[in-house]
Amino acid sequence: MSSKANSGWRAGVAPVLTALRTHWRPFVLIQIAAIAVAVCYYVLPGFQSWTTGISRLKASGGLPFAAISTAFAGAVLPELAKRVFDRQKRGFDWADFIFQVCMFGFLGVTVDLLYWGLGSWLGNSPSIAVVAEKLLVDQLVYSPLVSMTVCTTLFLWKDAGFSWRKTMDLIHDGTYARRYIGNMVACWVFWIPALSAIYAMPQSLQFCLYLCVEAAWALLLLSMAGRE
Repeated sequence: MSSKANSGWRAGVAPVLTALRTHWRPFVLIQIAAIAVAVCYYVLPGFQSWTTGISRLKASGGLPFAAISTAFAGAVLPELAKRVFDRQKRGFDWADFIFQVCMFGFLGVTVDLLYWGLGSWLGNSPSIAVVAEKLLVDQLVYSPLVSMTVCTTLFLWKDAGFSWRKTMDLIHDGTYARRYIGNMVACWVFWIPALSAIYAMPQSLQFCLYLCVEAAWALLLLSMAGRE
């Protein structure tokens, strides 16, 4: 690997390491909680009954529920958390907030469709084989081609003042590649443990558990994009 490639790789990963060092406690805690929820579902019979109402709420809400709930988890909750724990937080930026709401809302719809599609294709058995297959498709196909591509491109577009010409300049000078590498590394580090728990749940509850984890992921993503 050339020194230029090594430099690009380090530049892409550096923001990930900084964000992880800053926020590793809530990230680890939420991942442990996600795994605990999956274990409780299969170990505690009463827990399954409690989740019935959540399943019905998700089923009745459909894609609008997916968009609104993900926008809330990805944009509203991180903003509230930053203002509670960071007293030096800068003034509120409505344009940036609306941008985040739209982006996370769109991604919520794609995730809901992904979970439905994987369930239809691979089934919903909580077996290790099925969970592993879903995890591989999610992290080797959906994330590189959809979620991380969308996030990297849109954040770059936002930083370029919503100018596609300036965005193309950033793509050509290697900025896009560095950010994409960093986002993918963070995605694999963060989501592989969490998704192992999510895909072990019944399909009706997978998206709801995803929402619980999404707020922490959004905080990491926004941190790497310099929006803290």
